Amino acid sequence: MKKKMGRKKKGIIFAVVCAVAVAAVIVTVRRFASTSNGDGSEIYVQKVSDLAGISSSLNDGQRFSGVAQAQESVDFKADSSRKIDQIFVSEGQSVKKDDQLFSYQTDDLQNTIDNDNLSIEGLSNDISALNEEIADLNSQMQSASQNDNFQYTTQIQSKQMQIRQDQLDIETKQNEIKHTQQQIDQSVVKSTIDGVVKAVNDTSSSSTDGTDKPLITISKTGDMRIKGTVDEQSMGVLYEGLSVIIRSRVDENEIWQGTITSVDSEPASNDNNAVIYGSSSSSDNQASRYTFYASLDNASGLMLGQHVYVEPAGSATVAKDGIWINAGFITSDEDGTSYVWADHNGNLEKRKVETGRTDDSDGTVEIVSGLKEEDAIAYPDDTLQEGMKTAEVTMGGMS
Repeated sequence: MKKKMGRKKKGIIFAVVCAVAVAAVIVTVRRFASTSNGDGSEIYVQKVSDLAGISSSLNDGQRFSGVAQAQESVDFKADSSRKIDQIFVSEGQSVKKDDQLFSYQTDDLQNTIDNDNLSIEGLSNDISALNEEIADLNSQMQSASQNDNFQYTTQIQSKQMQIRQDQLDIETKQNEIKHTQQQIDQSVVKSTIDGVVKAVNDTSSSSTDGTDKPLITISKTGDMRIKGTVDEQSMGVLYEGLSVIIRSRVDENEIWQGTITSVDSEPASNDNNAVIYGSSSSSDNQASRYTFYASLDNASGLMLGQHVYVEPAGSATVAKDGIWINAGFITSDEDGTSYVWADHNGNLEKRKVETGRTDDSDGTVEIVSGLKEEDAIAYPDDTLQEGMKTAEVTMGGMS
């Protein structure tokens, strides 16, 4: 638990570092913007095209490989004490809930019930015979002398004890029959989910750790998740709740949005089910790797088994239509009108803009209208007034 919290803390620190890097650029512009314009100084502005690239240029290369898999897999294990009679499904077959998967042999169980019933019948006959003997002894005791009564009483009590024992034996046999009948009634194992049969194993198959493999594994149909691995050095990058981008390995412009749901605290085993691809920033395939899972906001177009890249949402450039700038550059009036401080022929103006979507992963807002990429804007400050002189500053210095 401590290790998991540590990774989450590292992830938060990582996000804070990204935010500080963005803030550093903004603060620089803000420092210039806060200069008084009364002494001939100028308000510094930056082009929208430069500002739009600040948050997306941080931490390139934080990319991990993964594979799309079913959201849930259910293992159906065979009872090692019973023999398999028939398997009704094969790998790749689609099944519905309550479809028959396999059955156990029941001949031996039925023989057991038959034998138990014979035992009960024998015990019942013994009880009948003992009751007759007790009745006969009671009759004899009526005409016996006082000295012989003790002997008759002892014999009757002995037979009564034998009857109680036989009755207990009958009750035990009846419970055994009930349990055996339940096994017969449950001899056919059915699917508990809709899905696709992922594997059908031989009953003697075992995993690399020596444990018995499930007889049948079914992958649930419907939603998918991403399974990937991260090396120990990069574990702090991924943590539960982190927003991520799922990118196609074939077409990098094809993306899906997702969230990290868990990061294992134990290294992944190097078997056929482990996704050991590593991160694009590391070539050390011998290092310990840890499995992580990511849920998908929408899996439309993603295929089961498709190999993908997983990236923290704020760590790589994501293709966005239109103009997106950091939310800190946008100010709102009391009536809710949004505006920015923009350059207009060398002078500062308060320009109305129309905003659209927001991206919480990198703190940007879409500008629907009011700004162009070639426009230049200043960071908002209480000292700013329309008509102030402006000077453009670029990412490399004064222009």
